[in-house]
Amino acid sequence: MSIVDAAVGKILAMVPQETLIGDEGGFQQVRLSDAYLSEIERMEPTPEVVLSEGEDFLGTYRSMASPGCITLYWERIGAFFWHNVAGLCRAGLLIEPRELKRLATVAVYKTYAHERFHYFCDVSRHLLGGSEDRMMEEALAVASSFHALETARKQWNSPAGLLGNAPYRMFMDRIFAFRAPGYRDWVRFQSRLAFEEGVAQYLVSPAKWQFLTSSGVDPAPIIQSMKSALMTGGAIEKLSP
Repeated sequence: MSIVDAAVGKILAMVPQETLIGDEGGFQQVRLSDAYLSEIERMEPTPEVVLSEGEDFLGTYRSMASPGCITLYWERIGAFFWHNVAGLCRAGLLIEPRELKRLATVAVYKTYAHERFHYFCDVSRHLLGGSEDRMMEEALAVASSFHALETARKQWNSPAGLLGNAPYRMFMDRIFAFRAPGYRDWVRFQSRLAFEEGVAQYLVSPAKWQFLTSSGVDPAPIIQSMKSALMTGGAIEKLSP
């Protein structure tokens, strides 16, 4: 079982599933009772805290000391997830019970992909040299998780691909509405081209960038192939206790 699947299972168990299903004209949908809405409202952290603090409030990457380590704070991700599900229900969105797991997977994978990007940057610095710019790296890490989910969305049998358009887009709008410095700048890299060029320029020193481009070499696809190779394996992966 992957760390993402393990976190999703724990998060869904935070609210008993059998209590959520209502029936409207033969159509099953998620219905949160007043009691469970009150319980969700007491969960910490709230979306406001997460979006103000940044993605690394939900997960962390500890730099390589042999080896690097990714930790997902599943309870925090779970609170963030359930608060946003409640918000969608209050907004009148009809959510099918089977879509809960898909939305939870999107929520967890967002944080996982973010921390995998920090791992990729760490390895790249060991290979290429260069220094860390925390605010730029956070913006790129958020963009990396966004593009990872958009890529998954194109795979019809993935959790993101199986979601209806309304729940997917409304959920994505909520979970990427960062206000924290650095994190909020991810929108600069919302296009795939801007993201790939941004990553390459961040990791390759200006002098090397100038040398390579003037020699007819585009560093961006080379860096992206490195990124693809480092999005699985390598780092230790664990859930918070």
